[in-house]
Amino acid sequence: MSIISVKNLIISFRTNNGTVKAVRDVSFDIEKGETLAIVGESGSGKSVTMRAVMGILAGNAIVEGGEILFDGMDLLKIPEEDFHHLRGNKISMIFQDPLSSLNPIVKIGKQLTEAMILNGKANQRESKADYKEKLKTLKDAMNGAYAAGYEGASAPEKTDADLKTLAAFVEVGNKYEAHYNEAYNHAQNVINLARQVGIELIGGQPKEVGKLVDEMLKPADNVFDMFLVSESDESYRKLLADIKSEKAAYITSGEKDGLKATVEQLRSFLISVCEREKPNFFTLGYVDYAHPGSIDISDIAALNKRDRETLDNEFMLDFLQGVRAGVKYSFDVSIENKKQAVNVLTDKLNYLRNNTYVPKVHKKEYLSLVKSLSASVESGIDRLDIDKDSYAYTFHSSFGSAMETFILAKDLELLQQANRRIPKKHRAFAANMKMDLYEHNIELIIQKVI
Repeated sequence: MSIISVKNLIISFRTNNGTVKAVRDVSFDIEKGETLAIVGESGSGKSVTMRAVMGILAGNAIVEGGEILFDGMDLLKIPEEDFHHLRGNKISMIFQDPLSSLNPIVKIGKQLTEAMILNGKANQRESKADYKEKLKTLKDAMNGAYAAGYEGASAPEKTDADLKTLAAFVEVGNKYEAHYNEAYNHAQNVINLARQVGIELIGGQPKEVGKLVDEMLKPADNVFDMFLVSESDESYRKLLADIKSEKAAYITSGEKDGLKATVEQLRSFLISVCEREKPNFFTLGYVDYAHPGSIDISDIAALNKRDRETLDNEFMLDFLQGVRAGVKYSFDVSIENKKQAVNVLTDKLNYLRNNTYVPKVHKKEYLSLVKSLSASVESGIDRLDIDKDSYAYTFHSSFGSAMETFILAKDLELLQQANRRIPKKHRAFAANMKMDLYEHNIELIIQKVI
């Protein structure tokens, strides 16, 4: 399934000399792991297309048609508040002009890490909210499966207890993993800074090298984690103390061999630490929750295997039976609702084809179709399906926007036919209306979900 799909994108710009077409019917799909190169001469619309994906088109831009589907959303229809959470987090753009990307009076490192930190915190909040919502959806589906008599379904009381257990041990595992990741990131930072120290020692000034060593030692004090460097590792603490002593000797005497050797020793040690097998924090969370104090860190591979067997035998295999029943129930319900939605959509599509729009007669009716048809389509969405049906998820925004454009064009067309004044804010649009295109867009949006 495509990560992002651009369908029939048409973009123009309002200018003092009229409307200028910049992007004409552009379509492409990008699958996971793919790289797409868009090649064209200057002014062919490459940057405009990418700016549309980023939601940063110029104020005089007119999106005349098309869709940009990403993660169950049409990026041309979502509000700026939603786009703010995507931009720089899930979708990013590197501009040709460095001054468009970087502030020349702020260090590059600060600018890069600031975005990561802010997005990381936002991701944590969004992930927690999404996790809770998914658990509620799963609970409803599992209870629905039990009520419908599905094989393997769990009684509501057992489902409640199992989901509470799941939430509890996931939280335990998350705490272990968060601490591990923080220490791991500090270790990687030390490794990179140690490499820089080695380079600076070749021809750098002692004072500058000393500052870089101090910068390296700050994260070196924060690499402690039970799965990486133990708090009780005296040899590691001694190594840090030796580096401080060698730094002082280097600054006073210029002797750098000792400092170079100890810094390289630190770098090599942390590289070996970071290359160790990573614990499975999901299974570890369960074991520590169900059997406190039983974690043996002497052999991570054996720990992971043992924890997996314990989790499966005591909880997961039984729990998954109820989950499978719930997932099947959710799928079956969505299929039945989709069948009903197809009938409704087909009927309304024929109605739209066979009726001539009259503003005073049909305006409210057509707008009400947006709500009723959107409800029908949304009822057929399987919320437990990992692969989102982009057309179904974006139907409400796409169909609503297309219908509003069609109604506006019809209203303006009547004003033109009656030689009445066109409101200033709609004059550019009225001068380039394409009724056939607007009618076709409505039909196309409906046909995509049938």
